[in-house]
Amino acid sequence: MRKIAVFLMVLLVMLSCSSAKKTTVSPAELAAFKTYIENGSFEFNATATFPLQTHAFTNVANSGLLQPGSNSGHIDLTGNPSYVRFIGDSISVLLPYFGERRVSGGYGANTDIKFDGILSDYEIAYDTIKSIYRISFRMEQNTEVYDVHMAVFPSKNGNLSLNSTQRSTIRYNGIIQDIEDTETSK
Repeated sequence: MRKIAVFLMVLLVMLSCSSAKKTTVSPAELAAFKTYIENGSFEFNATATFPLQTHAFTNVANSGLLQPGSNSGHIDLTGNPSYVRFIGDSISVLLPYFGERRVSGGYGANTDIKFDGILSDYEIAYDTIKSIYRISFRMEQNTEVYDVHMAVFPSKNGNLSLNSTQRSTIRYNGIIQDIEDTETSK
Protein backbone atom coordinates (compact mmCIF):
# COMPACT_ATOMS: atom_id res chain seq x y z
CA MET A 1 0.00 0.00 0.00
CA ARG A 2 2.82 2.39 0.83
CA LYS A 3 4.49 1.75 -2.54
CA ILE A 4 1.27 2.70 -4.33
CA ALA A 5 0.98 5.93 -2.32
CA VAL A 6 4.60 6.87 -3.11
CA PHE A 7 4.08 6.03 -6.78
CA LEU A 8 0.92 8.18 -6.94
CA MET A 9 2.70 11.05 -5.21
CA VAL A 10 5.63 10.93 -7.67
CA LEU A 11 3.21 10.69 -10.60
CA LEU A 12 1.25 13.69 -9.32
CA VAL A 13 4.40 15.79 -8.96
CA MET A 14 5.60 14.85 -12.44
CA LEU A 15 2.25 15.68 -14.02
CA SER A 16 1.98 19.02 -12.24
CA CYS A 17 5.47 20.01 -13.36
CA SER A 18 4.89 19.01 -16.96
CA SER A 19 1.60 20.86 -17.16
CA ALA A 20 3.31 24.23 -16.86
CA LYS A 21 2.86 25.86 -20.25
CA LYS A 22 6.00 27.16 -21.85
CA THR A 23 5.55 30.28 -23.93
CA THR A 24 7.17 30.00 -27.33
CA VAL A 25 7.86 32.77 -29.76
CA SER A 26 8.16 32.26 -33.48
CA PRO A 27 11.44 33.29 -35.15
CA ALA A 28 9.63 36.10 -37.00
CA GLU A 29 8.15 37.47 -33.75
CA LEU A 30 11.56 37.25 -32.07
CA ALA A 31 13.23 39.14 -34.94
CA ALA A 32 10.55 41.85 -34.78
CA PHE A 33 11.01 42.09 -31.00
CA LYS A 34 14.80 42.49 -31.37
CA THR A 35 14.40 45.21 -33.99
CA TYR A 36 11.82 46.99 -31.84
CA ILE A 37 14.07 47.13 -28.76
CA GLU A 38 17.31 47.88 -30.61
CA ASN A 39 15.59 50.78 -32.40
CA GLY A 40 15.81 52.57 -29.02
CA SER A 41 12.51 54.43 -29.21
CA PHE A 42 9.96 52.88 -26.86
CA GLU A 43 8.26 53.39 -23.50
CA PHE A 44 8.03 51.23 -20.40
CA ASN A 45 4.62 51.97 -18.87
CA ALA A 46 4.48 50.75 -15.24
CA THR A 47 1.26 49.03 -14.18
CA ALA A 48 2.24 47.91 -10.66
CA THR A 49 4.98 48.55 -8.15
CA PHE A 50 6.49 46.39 -5.45
CA PRO A 51 8.16 48.51 -2.75
CA LEU A 52 10.69 47.12 -0.32
CA GLN A 53 8.65 46.00 2.68
CA THR A 54 10.28 47.63 5.65
CA HIS A 55 8.58 47.81 9.03
CA ALA A 56 7.98 51.55 8.75
CA PHE A 57 6.50 51.35 5.23
CA THR A 58 4.24 48.44 6.22
CA ASN A 59 2.91 50.48 9.16
CA VAL A 60 2.11 53.42 6.89
CA ALA A 61 0.54 51.18 4.24
CA ASN A 62 -1.62 49.43 6.84
CA SER A 63 -3.01 52.76 8.02
CA GLY A 64 -5.34 52.86 4.99
CA LEU A 65 -3.50 55.45 2.92
CA LEU A 66 -3.13 53.24 -0.16
CA GLN A 67 -5.79 52.94 -2.83
CA PRO A 68 -8.22 49.98 -2.64
CA GLY A 69 -6.74 46.73 -3.94
CA SER A 70 -3.21 47.70 -2.96
CA ASN A 71 -1.17 46.63 0.04
CA SER A 72 2.36 47.16 1.34
CA GLY A 73 3.78 44.58 -1.06
CA HIS A 74 1.88 45.44 -4.26
CA ILE A 75 0.54 48.80 -5.38
CA ASP A 76 -1.63 49.08 -8.48
CA LEU A 77 -0.63 52.04 -10.65
CA THR A 78 -3.75 52.12 -12.82
CA GLY A 79 -4.56 55.74 -13.60
CA ASN A 80 -1.17 57.07 -12.47
CA PRO A 81 1.27 58.46 -15.01
CA SER A 82 4.27 56.16 -14.72
CA TYR A 83 6.74 55.71 -17.55
CA VAL A 84 10.32 55.41 -18.72
CA ARG A 85 10.68 56.74 -22.27
CA PHE A 86 13.71 55.86 -24.36
CA ILE A 87 14.23 58.25 -27.28
CA GLY A 88 17.58 57.57 -28.92
CA ASP A 89 20.25 58.51 -26.37
CA SER A 90 17.79 60.47 -24.18
CA ILE A 91 15.49 59.30 -21.44
CA SER A 92 12.42 60.70 -19.72
CA VAL A 93 11.29 59.14 -16.44
CA LEU A 94 8.23 59.71 -14.27
CA LEU A 95 7.64 56.98 -11.70
CA PRO A 96 5.69 57.25 -8.46
CA TYR A 97 7.74 56.25 -5.44
CA PHE A 98 6.47 54.29 -2.45
CA GLY A 99 8.90 53.44 0.31
CA GLU A 100 11.42 54.96 2.68
CA ARG A 101 13.58 57.90 1.81
CA ARG A 102 16.76 57.31 3.78
CA VAL A 103 18.42 60.66 3.07
CA SER A 104 16.46 63.90 3.03
CA GLY A 105 16.06 65.52 -0.35
CA GLY A 106 15.61 68.92 1.28
CA TYR A 107 12.55 71.02 1.89
CA GLY A 108 10.01 70.71 -0.91
CA ALA A 109 11.90 67.83 -2.53
CA ASN A 110 10.08 65.81 -5.14
CA THR A 111 8.68 62.51 -3.87
CA ASP A 112 8.31 60.94 -7.32
CA ILE A 113 11.22 59.86 -9.46
CA LYS A 114 11.49 62.40 -12.27
CA PHE A 115 14.34 62.63 -14.71
CA ASP A 116 14.91 64.06 -18.20
CA GLY A 117 18.35 63.77 -19.70
CA ILE A 118 20.97 61.81 -21.58
CA LEU A 119 21.45 58.09 -20.87
CA SER A 120 24.51 57.35 -18.74
CA ASP A 121 26.26 53.97 -18.48
CA TYR A 122 23.64 52.55 -20.85
CA GLU A 123 24.03 48.84 -21.54
CA ILE A 124 21.75 46.54 -23.48
CA ALA A 125 22.30 42.80 -23.76
CA TYR A 126 20.21 40.03 -25.27
CA ASP A 127 19.97 36.80 -23.27
CA THR A 128 19.65 34.06 -25.91
CA ILE A 129 18.73 31.38 -23.37
CA LYS A 130 15.75 33.26 -21.91
CA SER A 131 14.99 35.37 -25.04
CA ILE A 132 14.92 38.62 -23.07
CA TYR A 133 16.71 41.94 -23.24
CA ARG A 134 18.50 43.19 -20.16
CA ILE A 135 18.84 46.96 -20.09
CA SER A 136 20.73 48.91 -17.46
CA PHE A 137 21.55 52.58 -17.08
CA ARG A 138 22.31 55.24 -14.49
CA MET A 139 20.56 58.52 -13.75
CA GLU A 140 22.18 61.26 -11.68
CA GLN A 141 20.16 64.15 -10.35
CA ASN A 142 21.62 66.62 -7.86
CA THR A 143 22.97 64.41 -5.05
CA GLU A 144 20.85 61.35 -5.86
CA VAL A 145 22.01 58.54 -8.16
CA TYR A 146 19.70 55.86 -9.55
CA ASP A 147 20.86 52.52 -10.93
CA VAL A 148 18.14 51.03 -13.11
CA HIS A 149 17.93 47.44 -14.37
CA MET A 150 15.22 46.29 -16.77
CA ALA A 151 14.19 42.97 -18.26
CA VAL A 152 12.07 43.14 -21.43
CA PHE A 153 10.29 40.04 -22.72
CA PRO A 154 9.11 39.26 -26.30
CA SER A 155 5.50 39.52 -25.03
CA LYS A 156 6.28 43.24 -24.53
CA ASN A 157 6.04 42.87 -20.77
CA GLY A 158 8.87 44.01 -18.59
CA ASN A 159 10.08 44.65 -15.11
CA LEU A 160 12.27 47.39 -13.75
CA SER A 161 14.33 47.49 -10.57
CA LEU A 162 15.46 50.87 -9.27
CA ASN A 163 18.21 51.32 -6.68
CA SER A 164 18.85 54.77 -5.27
CA THR A 165 21.51 56.31 -3.08
CA GLN A 166 18.81 58.02 -0.98
CA ARG A 167 15.77 55.71 -1.12
CA SER A 168 14.98 52.07 -0.54
CA THR A 169 14.85 49.76 -3.56
CA ILE A 170 11.63 49.50 -5.56
CA ARG A 171 10.50 47.28 -8.43
CA TYR A 172 7.95 47.96 -11.18
CA ASN A 173 6.10 45.68 -13.61
CA GLY A 174 4.70 47.04 -16.83
CA ILE A 175 4.29 46.88 -20.56
CA ILE A 176 6.41 48.10 -23.45
CA GLN A 177 4.69 50.42 -25.93
CA ASP A 178 5.47 52.70 -28.84
CA ILE A 179 5.88 56.29 -27.72
CA GLU A 180 3.42 57.44 -30.39
CA ASP A 181 0.75 55.06 -28.97
CA THR A 182 1.11 56.47 -25.47
CA GLU A 183 1.11 60.10 -26.62
CA THR A 184 -2.17 59.68 -28.54
CA SER A 185 -3.88 57.80 -25.71
CA LYS A 186 -3.31 60.63 -23.19
